[in-house]
Order: sequence, then structure tokens, then C-alpha cells
Amino acid sequence: MKRIIKLMAGDVRFQIKYGFYLLYAFFTFLYIAILYILPSAWKSDATTLVIYSDPALLGLIFVGVIVL
Repeated sequence: MKRIIKLMAGDVRFQIKYGFYLLYAFFTFLYIAILYILPSAWKSDATTLVIYSDPALLGLIFVGVIVL
């Protein structure tokens, strides 16, 4: 159990070091701003698009950061 906690702490330090949390916060605020600006008729479709595209977009970015 101690080993798993050390591994998780190491992962969190790695993510903080490379700015994962700041990047995710940036994209979250960007999505919120876009959804706020859109007309009411488009918000439902745009929300669906964000829900399905967000994991793919951020997954590619995070994998790229880890590879670099």
C-alpha cells in the first residue's frame, strides 16, 4: 500500500511540474466561455460536442507532454 501511495504522489508531482493542471484549467475556462457566448439554440449541441471531444483533445495533449 505504501508503494502505491508513493507512485501516486510521484505522478501528481510530475503532473504539477509539467503544468497538466494549469492546462486543463485553461481548457475548462475556454469551454465555459464558448458555451456562455453561444446562442441558446446551439448550447445543447455544443455541450454534446465538448463532452465527446474534450477527453480526446486533452488525452492527446497529455500524451504528447509525457512523450516529450
